[in-house]
Amino acid sequence: GKPSHNQTDISKLIIQHAKDGQRVLRLKGGDPFVFARGAEESFTLNENNISYRVIPGITSSIGGMASASIPATSRNTNSSILFLTGHNTNGEMPDDINWHLIGKLQRNKVKYIAPFVHLIHSVDSEKLLIQINKEGNKNNRIINVLLQIKISNDPLKTGFDFSELEKIFSSYNLLKYKFVKVLGFMGMGSIDQSKNEEEFRKISNYFNETSKMYDLKYLSLGMSNDYKLAIKYNSNMIRIGSLIFGSRN
Repeated sequence: GKPSHNQTDISKLIIQHAKDGQRVLRLKGGDPFVFARGAEESFTLNENNISYRVIPGITSSIGGMASASIPATSRNTNSSILFLTGHNTNGEMPDDINWHLIGKLQRNKVKYIAPFVHLIHSVDSEKLLIQINKEGNKNNRIINVLLQIKISNDPLKTGFDFSELEKIFSSYNLLKYKFVKVLGFMGMGSIDQSKNEEEFRKISNYFNETSKMYDLKYLSLGMSNDYKLAIKYNSNMIRIGSLIFGSRN
């Protein structure tokens, strides 16, 4: 059914009761900052200098599966889960935003982002590259990507090794990917930072050599704990998280 009040009226009621000195308990379905209008209400509360606390919930997409004893992820079959949520007008994505995907991307999720994504930072296998090219063809657009290079021995990190990249770049192999444009490389260093310098040197040298033959623009290297070293080795795209948003608890 339809909601009993629109969002504007709900916000007014919350403000009115709060200014009357009452405590307001606002119940939302699922996580209020993912699948509901929690952000709009928090902005309104801030504008009116009213303090509040958000208690995270469980999204119905996960809760529904859990209640039916269906796991959302499994180490053996499905190691991650992706939710795409948002709002647009008349079915159109805003044309003044460049959408970047920086995390792990599964092949069966490419179709959801192919119509609008500006740059995929984490292409870590040729199978994924083939899938992106396929979806680019369906959407009649060239999709920009960074090839992820495995520069660390960390078993949890994925990516191409240098010999695999040689095969892709040799013998005009890239020409078969007509709907993909490789703009550069991405790498993630070891947790053991004593190894980072050698790892960064290798990917930087490879980027410099490959750039002589191909029009590469970006070397995405370095995060909050190692970005200064990455810049030393010519990184021109860094990924800063915890220094801006704080460490994870």
